[in-house]
Amino acid sequence: MGGRALLVYRERSASWAGSERVLAYMVKVLRELGYFTTVLTFDGEWGNGFEKPDVLRGVPGPNGGTYWRLFRFIKGVYSLTYERYVRFRSRFDVVIDAAYNDLRGWVDLGYVHYPYCSVHLKLLFPTKARVIAANSTWTLTRLKGCGVSNVVVIHPPVEPIKCRGNPLRLKENLVIGVGRLSKPWEEFIEVAKLVRARRPGVRFVIMGLTDSMARVRYLKELGQGAIEVLPNVPEGVKADFMCRARAILHTHPAEHFGIAIVKAMSTGAVPVVHRDGGAWLDVVEEGRFGFGFNTVNEAAEQVLNALDANAEYREAVMARSMIFSYGNFKKALITHLNIAATQ
Repeated sequence: MGGRALLVYRERSASWAGSERVLAYMVKVLRELGYFTTVLTFDGEWGNGFEKPDVLRGVPGPNGGTYWRLFRFIKGVYSLTYERYVRFRSRFDVVIDAAYNDLRGWVDLGYVHYPYCSVHLKLLFPTKARVIAANSTWTLTRLKGCGVSNVVVIHPPVEPIKCRGNPLRLKENLVIGVGRLSKPWEEFIEVAKLVRARRPGVRFVIMGLTDSMARVRYLKELGQGAIEVLPNVPEGVKADFMCRARAILHTHPAEHFGIAIVKAMSTGAVPVVHRDGGAWLDVVEEGRFGFGFNTVNEAAEQVLNALDANAEYREAVMARSMIFSYGNFKKALITHLNIAATQ
């Protein structure tokens, strides 16, 4: 049956990291259900390899840098949400805000990656989403702390990595870290040094997006040969490293979910994460499918455990990653949008 669907993404869509991918999969779900999809986003760019909406419109918005950091309030008041789509609400059967982090807007479903519960926004723009979806249990807990009650969890969909042959036979003494290079990697590098002091043959590789070669040089100099830094690698190269890695080390605290972690798990790479965040609660399930740590020394021990994990444990890790499938994401989205009858 289908209908008309509007998806709003009140961020720049240039980097195509986790939140942009969730937006793209929402488009895919709605198009498969026969909906004509319109996406409004700052700058109007779309990632290669993702199913495109029927209409993609870019609208004026923040361009990053100092403006982005200092004028979040202005961005909130004069947001794309209120300027561009509220007056057209009646034209659509389904309206989704795919980055509902500021908790405002008259939408059917608002998807929250990380909530910003500032008082002035709550007073100016009271929450009006029919359903608020959190990307993890950790995010849901924080939303409830903001006084939001109508919250469900819809995990991001993660497509498994396809390796050349059985990935369990491809494994090397390789530990990878995946994420933007602008994030703090100092703890990862400390762990690498501790592990290599005990097992010199273990290779540590950091992969991530960056537009700063100075940042790459800084990380390499800090690593003193203990780590390799690979900026802006193609997805195919990243997948190959995941297929060969025995472990993925994620040292960024309070990770909301961790798409890269799940991707690596789909190849049998064992995750080592902070005992905090959605990665620990939902993905690793508090130590059932990976290892957790609180300190650098504990992280080093857990990396060694991950490297030594047997094939049976790696198979369990791979099976766990399948929970976060596109099929499960689609079912959850249909259920909470209450559009099952249109299939």
